[in-house]
Amino acid sequence: MALSQSDSSTTDKNRADSDRFKIAVFIALPSMVLLLSFLDFLGGLLRSGFWADDFLSLTFYSSSSNFFNLSVDLGKFATNVFWKFGTMAFGSGSAVPYLLLNTAIFVSGLAMWIFACRGKYWPGSIGWWIAGMLMANAAWLPITMWSSNVTHSAAFFSLGVAMLCHERVINAEDYRHAILWSLTGAIAWTAVIASDSLYLGVVILGAYCALVQCHFLQRWKKSRWLSFSIFGWNILPPVLYFVLVGYPQQVKSAAYSGGGLRFLSVNFQYYHLQLSPSVWTNAIYLFIAAVTCCGAMGALYRRDYFPAACVVAAAVMIGIILTQSNQRDVHYTVMAFMLILSACASGWTTCFRTYEWTRRNASLFCRAALSTGILALGVLFHSGINLRSYFSASPYGGELSIFREGVSTLVPRGAQLCAILNLSQSNVQLFDAEISGTRGFSVAPISASSTYLVANRSQCPLTATSTVGVQISPAGNFQAYAISKSTSSSG
Repeated sequence: MALSQSDSSTTDKNRADSDRFKIAVFIALPSMVLLLSFLDFLGGLLRSGFWADDFLSLTFYSSSSNFFNLSVDLGKFATNVFWKFGTMAFGSGSAVPYLLLNTAIFVSGLAMWIFACRGKYWPGSIGWWIAGMLMANAAWLPITMWSSNVTHSAAFFSLGVAMLCHERVINAEDYRHAILWSLTGAIAWTAVIASDSLYLGVVILGAYCALVQCHFLQRWKKSRWLSFSIFGWNILPPVLYFVLVGYPQQVKSAAYSGGGLRFLSVNFQYYHLQLSPSVWTNAIYLFIAAVTCCGAMGALYRRDYFPAACVVAAAVMIGIILTQSNQRDVHYTVMAFMLILSACASGWTTCFRTYEWTRRNASLFCRAALSTGILALGVLFHSGINLRSYFSASPYGGELSIFREGVSTLVPRGAQLCAILNLSQSNVQLFDAEISGTRGFSVAPISASSTYLVANRSQCPLTATSTVGVQISPAGNFQAYAISKSTSSSG
């Protein structure tokens, strides 16, 4: 009898070791993608600097206390929080702490979303594949490598908090804690829209969570008014913020005022070129979409509505992206892609759990899913090679940092600067976009008291104490050089 128990214990131990080994192998590939993505981010971080509207935020929030001003950030309140406290903590000397904070916010949101959904919606190890697939095409890099894209990072963070609060409501042990977690989640749903109105589709997820919470809270208190209240505080605040603040502030900007089906074709062609450059990539994205829809419908048939809610939320976001005039950058698609991957994982998990599988069929299904996942991961990772190489060789703001350091050696602090732009009209527009007009000259390391951008020396005001020229170097980068009354020398 003792021998039999010993043999059984050894068999159980061997089976447990085998299961742990299989799980380690299962997450090895997505973990490798995450590691390589981190190394690419780190390489870009070491060369990065401030860029474009970073300068606007630096000068605005470091010199004023307009914390509640919603006009400058187009109703994206997360910008106010990030830049106000960021300028207090980091100043304007380096972009690196801003980028690290922005990245930490983004990664924390993604981690909370995966952590909150594991177990109930998919096995824990599947979370590695969702993260790996999301990182594979590198569309997330513009979010983390441009500090002003904290609007998107904060939306991910708020989404993660909202889903974590929903999970706490379901697992609450008493009525009071469940209500508090639900109210906190409602604030988080609103914060997603307050971060960026582009993510209006999360209202669908908020509605799903509200319905589930109503069902669970009926355990303690059966009340129709309670159901209305839960649904109201999860849905009304984000919708009202969008209607009363987010959308009106956004359309005040000429760049965001356009929209409609006339932009659908142009925007679709842009994203198709950027994210789907090959036949293989097209096939993978179409396959993911088809498999996700099948899994969502299968889960819907089994009365699991989470996958369908994710699909509809992603569809709303994609619809906004494709029909707006100024929503044309790959990082706009990251949250929608994450929701599609989540819907795929949760839908098929529901189908797998509720279907009567034989051991052989289950093994075949798992092997087919793993093989397909490996192929998709490889194709998507290869499709992001251009985006990754761009950030490795010339990340946002990297070349601009060199230019600004060159200007700082020619111009004393507090000078009234006149910059003569010896550039073509297209390069003038590019320069103005990169440095945010005169604002880029007012923060360290230049710190000019005032700046004038002119086309020739005769347009410089008499009050200017320093004059520099701006030209394109042979390498194609912006270059500053000193100008005196009689001679000019390279800087």
